[in-house]
Amino acid sequence: MNLARKEHDNQAAHSQNPAVLADIYHEHVNLAVWQAQPACAIRDYAQSLCQGTRPLNLKIVGTAQEISQHLASSLPADQGRALLLDHLGQCCAMFSDLFEAEALGLRLETLERAMCPRFHVDNLPVRLITTLHGVATQWLPAHAVERRWLGRAGAGQADETSGLIRDGRAIQQLETGDVALMKGEGWEGNHGRGLVHRSPEPAPGDRRLVLTLDWIA
Repeated sequence: MNLARKEHDNQAAHSQNPAVLADIYHEHVNLAVWQAQPACAIRDYAQSLCQGTRPLNLKIVGTAQEISQHLASSLPADQGRALLLDHLGQCCAMFSDLFEAEALGLRLETLERAMCPRFHVDNLPVRLITTLHGVATQWLPAHAVERRWLGRAGAGQADETSGLIRDGRAIQQLETGDVALMKGEGWEGNHGRGLVHRSPEPAPGDRRLVLTLDWIA
């Protein structure tokens, strides 16, 4: 298999090569997805975190190195922990290098409910997200969105009935383990074009393990 192979549509780029994340700099790309396929040991450790008696809720601001050190002192010891720390460290380092970010904001959480259940756009330049356990983020291609119904304009109606979704068959979903960069409204020249996405609802009794990285400075 050629890991350098990329798949592009009119809005997204996908590849098993992490270098695909740099495609977020292409004007037409709102979503760059590294199809990372984490090792079984990472997936098992992520599942164990979700099955713990206490929810995980880590929020850290710092350099990529400082965040990695904080994670190493915060996550419980178990098989697969070292591999997960390496993977998260790689995500932090790539994000920092891509955007020359001196400080990052990390959130690593186990979630029983959808954090952002309505389709929306982020009012920031770019965000990294990866779901390490459970169902992953859903998004809509530009042709399937009626943007005038985003936010308060929807008057509290469900996305499926507000008029926001032009074609429900067009809803896309990331895979568990995918590492994605999502371009928001704050990206220069992207106002009115930010990626429309939402958090899916976990299955009853299940939890998701989700990492997000934001560009602080």
